[in-house]
Amino acid sequence: GWGLIQFSLRVEKNRSTRFIHEADVGVKWML
Repeated sequence: GWGLIQFSLRVEKNRSTRFIHEADVGVKWML
C-alpha cells in the first residue's frame, strides 16, 4: 500500500536502517 511506500522512502534516507528498508521492499513485492 501507499503507507509502505512512504515508509520505504523515509527509511531509505537512514543507512542504519537499511535492513528494515530491504525487508519492507520484500513485503511490497509479496503484496
